[in-house]
Amino acid sequence: MTEGPSQSVQRTLLAGDRTMLAWLRTAFGAYAVAIGIGGVLPKISDSGSVVYRLVGGAFALIGVLGVALGLGQYVVCYERPNPCDWPNWACGSPSASGS
Repeated sequence: MTEGPSQSVQRTLLAGDRTMLAWLRTAFGAYAVAIGIGGVLPKISDSGSVVYRLVGGAFALIGVLGVALGLGQYVVCYERPNPCDWPNWACGSPSASGS
């Protein structure tokens, strides 16, 4: 009979799920700010400045970056459930993690 993954691996995978969801929540919040600043605010203000659209675009870029980082870390977590095997960009430097 084969055994399932150990409890520590299960906890690591669940932590990876929670981290990905946190990245996605942050990214969707940035998208909402981008729509508000870049799309709605220029229409209701008298100036319709390009600055609003640039700031909105910057927040949209932050949202794209958040989704990319969240999904990237999620994939790393599922490919290598042992955090010691993760690259530095996925979990920080070894000195930051206490190793």
